Amino acid sequence: MDVEIEIQTEGNPEFKTISLVGKESTFTVETFGRPKPNGIIIDPHDYILKSSPQLRVRAIIARGESMAEVGRYYDAVQQYQRALEVDRLNALADFRMGEAFFYQRNYAAAAQSFRDALDGVTDLTTKWTEVWSHIYLGRIYDIQGDRTRAVNEYSKAKQTGDDTGGAQAEAEKSLKTAYSEGRR
Repeated sequence: MDVEIEIQTEGNPEFKTISLVGKESTFTVETFGRPKPNGIIIDPHDYILKSSPQLRVRAIIARGESMAEVGRYYDAVQQYQRALEVDRLNALADFRMGEAFFYQRNYAAAAQSFRDALDGVTDLTTKWTEVWSHIYLGRIYDIQGDRTRAVNEYSKAKQTGDDTGGAQAEAEKSLKTAYSEGRR
């Protein structure tokens, strides 16, 4: 793997690329200026060892998703809340929190989280949260016996045109038959 290094010298800093093989690699670098003590910076432009608020948020959400997969919804919600403390408008964190509340049968909190997801910020990898937020809102309204609002949400899901995870078929099925708690 090639890694860029910056060598701080008595003159201008110099940038070199070294090849790393295995866990340890020996390398020699020639510089024009005399290197300063402790003057080597590995990956100075953060191409490899990158950290960002978005990456931290995604890691927190991933921990929550792992907890939700094994039914630890309370712990998952705590992770999603941590993610939202860093990025309040993260649609994925709101969506996942809505799912956790939904599976806990806390429908009021779930509905609010799905609405927050619809108001949140998405990118190309999380745009699907829109269609599924509408579907889950429809399910909540069906469970509560409000078929008119449920049909409205399923129709909004259809209007997105997004078929991630079979969303369009699910919306179509839910338009024909009301969702009930036993159906998944």
